[in-house]
Amino acid sequence: MPTAMPGPGAERRVVNGVERLRLYVADRVEAWISTDLDFVVREHVRDEAGEATWEMYGIERGEPDAALFRTLERYRPAQISGGGPE
Repeated sequence: MPTAMPGPGAERRVVNGVERLRLYVADRVEAWISTDLDFVVREHVRDEAGEATWEMYGIERGEPDAALFRTLERYRPAQISGGGPE
């Protein structure tokens, strides 16, 4: 993902401990991009159907719990026959 580059009217703000850069995409989308995560953390969209906003919060930096990536003991690979190269 490319690093966010400020342009005319760009604004920097720290919200919930995350530095953000506000960018406008066309006239309908306002996006706040975290400058250190390089990821959209808030977006506000306006169109003919109305308006919608979403925001990430409770962002915790650190190593994830290794248990999240452990294979379950009962896991068995699927056995698929036919339809593929031999």
